[in-house]
Amino acid sequence: MSFIPLLRTTQPEAINKPRERKLEQGASFLLIDADGQCADTAWRKFLNDLLQPVDILRRSALKQDYARALSFSAGMLPGWNHREIDYNMTNPAFGLNRPVVLATFRQPELSQLAAGIATLLHEKGIECRVEEFSYLAYMTSSAPGVDLWLTNFMVDFEDVGAYKNWLVVDPTLQRLPYALRHNLDVCIAASAQQPFNTFHQALETCFGSITRGKWIIPLFHHWLDYESDSAFTWRDSNTLGWPDFSQVWIE
Repeated sequence: MSFIPLLRTTQPEAINKPRERKLEQGASFLLIDADGQCADTAWRKFLNDLLQPVDILRRSALKQDYARALSFSAGMLPGWNHREIDYNMTNPAFGLNRPVVLATFRQPELSQLAAGIATLLHEKGIECRVEEFSYLAYMTSSAPGVDLWLTNFMVDFEDVGAYKNWLVVDPTLQRLPYALRHNLDVCIAASAQQPFNTFHQALETCFGSITRGKWIIPLFHHWLDYESDSAFTWRDSNTLGWPDFSQVWIE
């Protein structure tokens, strides 16, 4: 799950506070539904060409300072370089009989990214309808008729259990083609008998195939800034397990 990474408390500002900055183990990404009208190869390559991160940001209402919290993503995790380049792809929208439906959940960044994606599609003459769900509805509803899914994730710890908590629960991944989803399921099932490094390498292989096939388009990683032991907390009372957005902003 993504969020603006710099948290402040009401404590007095300390001088020369130690700071650590690192990328989250996660990303925001777009997934193309295997049963949707954008599932063929021409559509997937077109979307991979069109939906460049900077172009999405330019068409969103996110403030320029927000870019300090973001890093381009070439894969689902930092260091994974799976997103390939497509360019000058032909617009495949001729004969489209209904709007492209983009589903996401109500989270400030995702809402703005969805608006930016819809604008880019509109500029190519493609009508796009954005459907925003509550987080609970997104996680529990099958939402038939969706073509594109915009979501994010963050793995809290570098261990098999933390990755499984994402892979098993996230309904977005169920929208992949059966063969790719089956490969993920096999990887998850084998993890119980594997050391973490072996599992991690197998997972990278699975997502490499998915991303190079343009079923997933990675967009952004998020920088996490730690100013002191008390200035950042992973969890609060928010029922979604996110930091309270009212306490979060960019300097």
